[in-house]
Amino acid sequence: MKYILIAMLFAQTLFSFEVTELKTDFHDGKFHLTFKIDEKTPATITCEDETIDIVLEEGKYDISLDSRVLRVTFDKEQKTTMSDNNTTLNIIYPKAEHGTNFQLSKPTKVIKVPKNLSFEQIMDEAQNKRVIFVGENHDLFAHHLNQLKVIQSMHQRGKKFAIGMEMFQRKFQSVIDNYLHDKITLKTFLKKSEYFKRWGFDFNLYKPIIDYAKQNQISIIALNLERELTKKISKNGLFGLSHEEQAKLPQTIDLSNRVYKEELLKFFGTNMHMTKSKMKNLDFIYQSQILWDQTMADSINKYLTANKDQSMIVLVGSGHLKMRHGIPDRVPYSQTVILQDEDAQPKSADFILFTDAIETKQAPKLGVGLEFSKLIVTKVAEKSLAEKLGLKKGDLILEIDGEKVKDIFELKLELFFKKEKEPISLTYKRGKKIITQSSR
Repeated sequence: MKYILIAMLFAQTLFSFEVTELKTDFHDGKFHLTFKIDEKTPATITCEDETIDIVLEEGKYDISLDSRVLRVTFDKEQKTTMSDNNTTLNIIYPKAEHGTNFQLSKPTKVIKVPKNLSFEQIMDEAQNKRVIFVGENHDLFAHHLNQLKVIQSMHQRGKKFAIGMEMFQRKFQSVIDNYLHDKITLKTFLKKSEYFKRWGFDFNLYKPIIDYAKQNQISIIALNLERELTKKISKNGLFGLSHEEQAKLPQTIDLSNRVYKEELLKFFGTNMHMTKSKMKNLDFIYQSQILWDQTMADSINKYLTANKDQSMIVLVGSGHLKMRHGIPDRVPYSQTVILQDEDAQPKSADFILFTDAIETKQAPKLGVGLEFSKLIVTKVAEKSLAEKLGLKKGDLILEIDGEKVKDIFELKLELFFKKEKEPISLTYKRGKKIITQSSR
């Protein structure tokens, strides 16, 4: 067995070894992997049940092996503890059992065609689990109807549970409680929870779930970390937070799943609009994503620890659940993972639901483009409500039906409570002139 040294550089980027000039090919009956690495921390290169030859020449490793997968493992768990008078954070880096896999070529994937199950059969299996994860694509109403169906099924079976929701941040838990107990109106709830600012998807997508919880006295638990913290971490990293901000984080932050990291970084690099400055901060964006997952897992764990007779149905985006990498692996309780309309992958979930698209009513839209920070019109869509109300590029929207609005979030809040085809009065400023128009 050969030993090499792999750099583990501790800085704002946390522990990560640098691999450069990575190339794979197949010739002379063997797979070949060549790469360069910095050399500081002991690690082991292994290839189980296969022959392996390692050649080092001018700092470049040339490894030939019979297998498709090479595993690099660290000799011991890498762990750092940060502490001060306010907080202690345990940060875990790659463990030996995780290692790092270099996949030289994709093996042939074989999936046994699954047996179709009824919805009730799935519920039978999930009924005795402490946690039922139900993933979603946020903008698909059919997914939310299935989530409601899971909630209704478990409630009808007499299961005691709370509903954990990614859509709300933990600082607004008291607002949720007040609404569920009829202490505030729906409009106050949406305003004080800053729903349209912090989540933004049409509230009609989630309203049937929240209505059912309210009618049946089922608790809703806000799972998510404050947006201000995730935004700051993605820009400056974990160690860019103040002591007071660090105190709001989960005590343990597990960054050890390198497979998950590689998947996330690939997604960030190819599927998101990434500026050059953001590309440089991919490690920080990864840390922010992990804090997102870790915080939601921490919220689940704390609730279940404090309420031993309760379970939780967790509603989150499917990306937090696939392969159990995001949240499920951080929750030590018995669980069922349900995804929706996803490709069948080995171990990706316990069940996958397939549904047809279903539409629901949506809040009225003006049909305008707006400046990000102000309600200044940048574009008016043809045949839109805005065109009917006489809006033009450069107009500043001031009021809807006499209610003042100062940003897009207040605008969305007011529009949500307008019924379809209900007349709307709009007040806007054009130059020095104040104009009020009605859609009647």
